[in-house]
Amino acid sequence: MSRASTLSLHERGQIKALSTTGYTVKRIADVVKRSRKVIMNFLRHQNEYSTKKSSGRPSKLNDREKREILRTPSNKTISIVGIRSTCGIDAFRIYGVENAGQVSQYCPITNEEVSTTDTRT
Repeated sequence: MSRASTLSLHERGQIKALSTTGYTVKRIADVVKRSRKVIMNFLRHQNEYSTKKSSGRPSKLNDREKREILRTPSNKTISIVGIRSTCGIDAFRIYGVENAGQVSQYCPITNEEVSTTDTRT
């Protein structure tokens, strides 16, 4: 069973307004079409609602660097090594060497595989 989406800004405002006007939790749940448990949790912890920071490893790139990487290949024909040197960012990870000198690399921004020829002989 999956989780329901968090309350939208509109729903949160609606719950606050109905609560201050004296509506019961059951009536608020009927109006907003959400469970009583969600309404109760929101009313108890309004300040902390949906402020939890995302877990996981922080991104190595900021938004500006991501846009720069995406913009660079669209401007001209350039290899992955060229993108790396142009942007000055170590943003690509090599996962393995495949057939006939082809190197598979994945861009962490677009999650697309890009194959380039290996210059080693």
